[in-house]
Amino acid sequence: MGVSDRVSWERCPSCGGPAAAGWQASTGPDGLLVGEDLVEFDCSSGCSLLLREVTETFRASGRMP
Repeated sequence: MGVSDRVSWERCPSCGGPAAAGWQASTGPDGLLVGEDLVEFDCSSGCSLLLREVTETFRASGRMP
């Protein structure tokens, strides 16, 4: 698990409840910011999801920054 640069509130893809998502800046080979990677996810209802599952769901729905 990485250290978050930013935290946002998202909907849990499993239960639809609120969940904290931690994001880390992603840079290209030239050092310029190219986006953010999801590095933490914590559903307030306690859903147990792999980070990979959440990332895939967010990408498919266009919610990845």
